[in-house]
Formats: sequence, C-alpha cells, structure tokens
Amino acid sequence: MKKFRVTVEGKTYEVEVEEILHNHKEDTLSNAGIANAAVNVPVKATVPNISSVQNQEKTSAPESTSAPASGSTSTGVEVKAPVTGTILRVEVKVGSQIKAGQTVVVLEAMKMETEVQAATAGTVSNVFVSTGANVNSGQTLLTIDSEDV
Repeated sequence: MKKFRVTVEGKTYEVEVEEILHNHKEDTLSNAGIANAAVNVPVKATVPNISSVQNQEKTSAPESTSAPASGSTSTGVEVKAPVTGTILRVEVKVGSQIKAGQTVVVLEAMKMETEVQAATAGTVSNVFVSTGANVNSGQTLLTIDSEDV
C-alpha cells in the first residue's frame, strides 16, 4: 500500500492506495476513520475555448509577396517551424534584409519560447504566419530569397 496526502477543496486527507488485480484500485481514508471505503474525488477540468482558436486561424492571412531584388540570382529558402506551437512574434516582414542566424520568428510550445532563425542571408519574400497563429511542426513560416553575389 502507498500513502498519499490529498487536498480536496481545502480539506487535507491521508489516503492509502492499494492496487488490486483487474486494474481496480481501492482507497481508504485513514484520517477520517473510514476503512475500506472507495473515494470519488471530483476533478475540475478547464476546457480551452476552441471557437476562438479556430477564428484566429481563419483570420491569419499570409502577407503579400514581393519580387526579388533585380539583377541578382535568387532561390527561395523555406523557414519551417521546428515544433508545433503558437506564433508569439514575427520579427521580419516581406522585403526585410536578413542575415544568416538572425531570429525571424518566435513561437511558444509547451510554455517555452523557441527562436526560429534564418539559415541563410537574403530578402524575405513571403511571410505565411502572423502573431497568434497555431502552426504544426514542419510548416513553412516564411521564405527567403538568398542572393548570390
């Protein structure tokens, strides 16, 4: 048997839990003087407002694209989300000149911020996300036209 201290709605109980075959558990409340009584503890769950998340995704339209700089050869390099999460900040916009290693997007996953950095220098040609948008791992966030000098 294992002993646990459980607080339910401000009251603390010492609970002994014994595992029984067939995946059943029996709990006793030793502090309450009740032996071999099954305990049902209500659990309050918070459910996120799904409609607000869906509305955010519908309103997150990608920014328009701009043409690459004239007189240079360019190739589009996709910057992808490393993890599933929510966009906290987009640090660049279409037409921004960026350096390799520069942070271009910050996203939150499991309450941790992840900085997404550009793999190459160049000009941002497309931005497909905006602040608050939910993204999947591997989803393209933006494209960079890397310029051959």
